[in-house]
Amino acid sequence: MNSKTPLYFVTACIAALGTARLQAQAVTFEAPKQISAGATSSQMAIHPLAGDFNGDGKTDYLVEVFDPAHGNSYLRVLMGNGNGGFSILSVTDRPVLVDNFFVADVNGDGKDDIVTLHGDCDGLVPSCQNPGVSAFTVYLSDGNGHFTVSDVLPLPVGYATGVLGDFNKDGKIDVAVSPCPQDLVYDAPVQQLFTNKGGGAFVASSFVAIPQSSACTFGIAAGDFNGDGDSDLAVFTYATNSNDTLIYTLLGHGDGSFAAPKLAYSVDSEAFSMLASDLNRDGKTDLIVSLDPKTVNNQFVPGAQYRVASLLSKANGDLYWDSAVYAPYPLAIDLSDLNGDGKQDLVDFGLAVASESGNAYLGLGGGKFGSRTSLDISPSGGQFGGVAAAPLARGKRQSLMISNNRPTLELLVNTTK
Repeated sequence: MNSKTPLYFVTACIAALGTARLQAQAVTFEAPKQISAGATSSQMAIHPLAGDFNGDGKTDYLVEVFDPAHGNSYLRVLMGNGNGGFSILSVTDRPVLVDNFFVADVNGDGKDDIVTLHGDCDGLVPSCQNPGVSAFTVYLSDGNGHFTVSDVLPLPVGYATGVLGDFNKDGKIDVAVSPCPQDLVYDAPVQQLFTNKGGGAFVASSFVAIPQSSACTFGIAAGDFNGDGDSDLAVFTYATNSNDTLIYTLLGHGDGSFAAPKLAYSVDSEAFSMLASDLNRDGKTDLIVSLDPKTVNNQFVPGAQYRVASLLSKANGDLYWDSAVYAPYPLAIDLSDLNGDGKQDLVDFGLAVASESGNAYLGLGGGKFGSRTSLDISPSGGQFGGVAAAPLARGKRQSLMISNNRPTLELLVNTTK
């Protein structure tokens, strides 16, 4: 290690659980490195996602360059050299309106591709020329920095989120999409499953995700919540008469269909985001959920704090509250093994509290995390932050690429031995 390289430390945490003492190994990062995504001074590089678009084993990133003045975005790919250097490529030469996007090898050629969920395109999206139309779009990578649209399917006009998974057990990546219609009028929110038919082509089908009228699902995650080997879904929405978050599970049948949704857990505050992972290694997928402070009668309880909760799964797919850490406004969260001890660590990113925007919580196992340690990054100025954990190349520790509402991203290179 270069002795002149500035470092900061994620402090180890020791916790007593009964008679056992758990210690998380310390993690070190280099000082933040500014990474350009080709944004101008009036634009923001946001929502980084890790992938490998040329199959060379070095991590690349898909980034949205958002233009607040015009309300549209450009999609850029940062091709990595494995040591923290990147070259910038454009996915499209025209602006798009992007609700969400995903990175996965959808055609099985060993190179990651891109799936986007477009909102009302207003004539800006090349694959969606008519105003008032939304689209599910697939961009295939040729491995040489070029992306070709292979499929375009319609979506309801409005906001949409989604999640990747193999829902029919054919070895190909499917996409479950949770649209929120612009007029908010549904008898019950209809979800869409885009089944991968191979070669970058998909076919759409619909199913009902929650039995609540006039509501949208605002988050969706995939996993095996009852441990039967089939991919399931979890979605969350908000109660119509309170600020409670309602989490439903839809148990998969392994053929692309799902059982009727059932309420798996309710929380007494609104959720920001949700991640799925087997936190306690029991073969069932659990959830990490970032939450507002506790509310009563739609008001924050005095002294209540923002939280990131670990919800563990039962054998029937229901959930129970296991533990929580307290975080300052955790808008974006990610899970990754930062110190190589085999336990998932938690990283969050949110609005600045004093000088803090990002935090790390080292995993203690069983869904529990250590105390909060601030990351040495620039404070956030808005609500478009994001964090992506990935090794810069095969065999390296998980580094962090962070967006914080600025023209450049910040890369924290993991130097843990």
